[in-house]
Amino acid sequence: MSGAIKVGALNTEHFRARSLDATAPGADFFSDFVKSYDAAAKASGGGAGGTPALSEDATTGLGIYTQSGFMGYYAINQDERSQFAAILDKAYSSGGMDDPQAFLKSLSPSDLNVLEQMHDLPDPIDVNGISKEGAYNLLLPTNKAVDFNNDGIVVVGDIQNIVFPPVNAPKSVVSAWDQATAGLSAEDKLQASAQFTPAIMKDGSLYENRDFDPTNVDDYKNVVNNYLDFLRHPTGIGLSREQYARDFPVYTELQTLLGG
Repeated sequence: MSGAIKVGALNTEHFRARSLDATAPGADFFSDFVKSYDAAAKASGGGAGGTPALSEDATTGLGIYTQSGFMGYYAINQDERSQFAAILDKAYSSGGMDDPQAFLKSLSPSDLNVLEQMHDLPDPIDVNGISKEGAYNLLLPTNKAVDFNNDGIVVVGDIQNIVFPPVNAPKSVVSAWDQATAGLSAEDKLQASAQFTPAIMKDGSLYENRDFDPTNVDDYKNVVNNYLDFLRHPTGIGLSREQYARDFPVYTELQTLLGG
């Protein structure tokens, strides 16, 4: 799958919504990672195949966790985590992020397999057909991501992800969402965030908002206000008691915090 993936052509086999604390890497992220990796590698005393066998605490400190995949269901062993950390260190310290597609082509089949495992990809990585955004995100920990074209869709490999809040959302939106959903389980947060999915996918059938801009606070307000109207006056679409009980307080608080 080459080039930027068009939102209007979403393929459900290559799409998923994720409830993750994913944020864009900051200005010092890459240099800080390399420094931390170097320190962890020295402390490890070496490892098989020349790859330092990092401790679990060290990889966790680098943002590489014991579970990955959708909702974190798939366990990742420590050898794979160490190998993933080594791949990222190589990319960050050698200029690999300047041309992530070319960097992927330089990796061994074993390294590519580790990237597939860490990011829970259903198919092997197509190093010749991957987009820049898809390649770049493969070379980030799963709690980091970029959205180069600001469409609200994060491409990882060839998988299109809706991460909410979007990685380029205004800080006020992220703060409001965190406050309004404090105490909810990861599953409930995912269900509550689903009300933004049609807008992000440019599907105006529910919200009459085909031009959703993930960097614009007013577009979030529009979704919140329209959904609250639906919750108060549901028509045409079924509304369960559970959905109302979960979402009404969340979206009411969002409306207040965003200045509805």
